[in-house]
Amino acid sequence: MRYEVILAEVAQRTFDSMPSSGQQAFTAKRRRLAVAPEQEGTWSPKTHRWTTHMGPHGVIEYTVHGSVVRVVVWRIQFYG
Repeated sequence: MRYEVILAEVAQRTFDSMPSSGQQAFTAKRRRLAVAPEQEGTWSPKTHRWTTHMGPHGVIEYTVHGSVVRVVVWRIQFYG
């Protein structure tokens, strides 16, 4: 089963402003989120969201919606 990975507006704006190396890191991680989002990140009971790292490029905060097979990226924190 593949998940649809969508970006919230703020995450899309961050992605659009990232240099190509950061965009490439996010795109690679996005492909993995579409296959196994719960295996790619760490669950936080405090925020009810998952987080995963893009190496030196930053971190992604997301939720997984299994009933609609969707991953929503709420925030991308870019290091740079």
